[in-house]
Amino acid sequence: MQNADAGVVKEAASVGSSASMLRVDTDAVAEKVAQVPWVEQVTVSRAWPSTLKVQVTEHTPVAYFRNGNEVSAVNEAGKVFLKGVAPEGAKEIAGVKPEDSKAITAATTAITALHPKVREKLERVEAKTAESLVLQFAEGKTVVWGSAERASEKAEATRVVLTQEGKKWNVSNPAMPSGRP
Repeated sequence: MQNADAGVVKEAASVGSSASMLRVDTDAVAEKVAQVPWVEQVTVSRAWPSTLKVQVTEHTPVAYFRNGNEVSAVNEAGKVFLKGVAPEGAKEIAGVKPEDSKAITAATTAITALHPKVREKLERVEAKTAESLVLQFAEGKTVVWGSAERASEKAEATRVVLTQEGKKWNVSNPAMPSGRP
């Protein structure tokens, strides 16, 4: 585990030393561990004669957004999994309403579609709606995406236009990107 607190996971998985291995409800243990921040998936199994084996998969932080002073971290599926922190490397989703799950999911789709080298240059995604994504890059470059449909094609068009002169691009139709000086 990289981010989840191992002590908290161990405590959540604890069934007590007097518990019989035959009677341990592994599903109930898994449900408790799944409540730990950063835990996306958990598998609990018995390792005979006396050990529970807990395997944890953590959320991959992709983005975060702010609602006033509260920060919410978002995974690659657009699901809020942690509050109070903007994880390192996560990109900001600006202008989004916290209850607009479609816009949050669209923004994370756009972010994850980008080539890693392009994603490094991404500063934030403006997502007032799911159909109006605008990507802001370093050096003041802006790429209008529109919706998250055809994300892989738009990601490739974005990679190409960012190598060109100009600061403002539109790849909402990735077959015909257009730019303004």
